[in-house]
Amino acid sequence: MTVATTMLARQGQVLFDEISGFRGQGAGDGASLPRSFANPGNMTDMSSNRSTIADWSPAEVARARRWVRTWRDAGPRLEAIRRRELRELDAFTAISWLCGPASYDEPPRAPKPTSGLIEQQRLFRMLRRP
Repeated sequence: MTVATTMLARQGQVLFDEISGFRGQGAGDGASLPRSFANPGNMTDMSSNRSTIADWSPAEVARARRWVRTWRDAGPRLEAIRRRELRELDAFTAISWLCGPASYDEPPRAPKPTSGLIEQQRLFRMLRRP
């Protein structure tokens, strides 16, 4: 990740933490979470057609909208960063990241002691009629 990507991700995480109540007052007791999230039992009840957002307070809805707006605004910038990084990437670096260190002295890349010709000749001898 580049510095810009990291900064945008941190801004989004701070907003997410603020909305979900992981940091700040009420963290851990569910006080800052919407009522539907504070009780995990509601999360498994899928028979109701009500949205969990229906239980959110206006302040929670405003924070959620701000969070969505932030990520919507950050999306094109993150995509531009991703595309720039891909354009600047050279093939050798990409292959080394995908394949790891290429040591041709150790298995599985090391050459085998024989080419298989000796094994093939042994099989042909066994198949040869006496």
